[in-house]
Amino acid sequence: MDKARETALKAIYETDIKGAYANLELKKLLADKELNSRDRAFITELVYGTVTRKLTLDWIISHFSKIQLKKMSNLVLQILRMGTYQIMFLDRVPPSAACNTSVELAKRYAKQSSGFVNAVLRNIARNKERISFEDIDAPTVSEKLSIKYSFPEYLVREWISVFGENFTEELLKAFLERPDFSVRINTLKTTKESVVEDLNSHGIETLPGRYLDEALYLKNISDISNLDAFQKGKITVQDESSMIVARILDPKPGEKILDTCAAPGGKTTHIGQLMQNRGILMHGMSTSIR
Repeated sequence: MDKARETALKAIYETDIKGAYANLELKKLLADKELNSRDRAFITELVYGTVTRKLTLDWIISHFSKIQLKKMSNLVLQILRMGTYQIMFLDRVPPSAACNTSVELAKRYAKQSSGFVNAVLRNIARNKERISFEDIDAPTVSEKLSIKYSFPEYLVREWISVFGENFTEELLKAFLERPDFSVRINTLKTTKESVVEDLNSHGIETLPGRYLDEALYLKNISDISNLDAFQKGKITVQDESSMIVARILDPKPGEKILDTCAAPGGKTTHIGQLMQNRGILMHGMSTSIR
């Protein structure tokens, strides 16, 4: 059994069926010491890619399956989505590998459906070059763009009404671009220079933030949970755009601040950092006094 793909399947199932946060589910599953850095990167790609492209993948599967998606078991559908994502969007994965490993997953988790999974995915692989998202047959432009870029149709419809079709499509394209991996430096515990030196010593390439001095971009890494700098609270994963929110707020030591939308709390802790841990910072129904 391919452990990387099996781990990805578990994360996708928990995210799509049980409503788990993909990033938190990945963090938990990637802690498995049997997984190497290459496995972790591949799992991360599979999970985020499959979840992000769900509507597009379902459209593809529906054209090659005689069984309607709503009549498939949840696990079979997740296996098909993950296999289709590899075939359609991961050039470095041979279609045969995507098919074979998906069948192995089906044999373990839905044995009676392994032949069905094999037939659907091999049919998709054979017709890969003929599948065109420009051929999506939808009654409205908003529905077509929703399928093509995997965004909720009601949201696409609203954007078209505000921005027009061309700008909305460009916006959807941009949203599908993968963001760079960024962390925030905890300046209460360390300095930027110290963090950069530490990460570089582990072979991790770093780039400075585009706008903020406490932001740092990491190259060729998807999981930092085992790094000493992370475990000691010197860095935390946070997008630089999220960091800008706290900077715009410009909190000062001694102030009273309420964060009414704190989950999982990246901006809250950044606000506390900028307050130098002095003042009252409330998030939701909890209160933290320093």
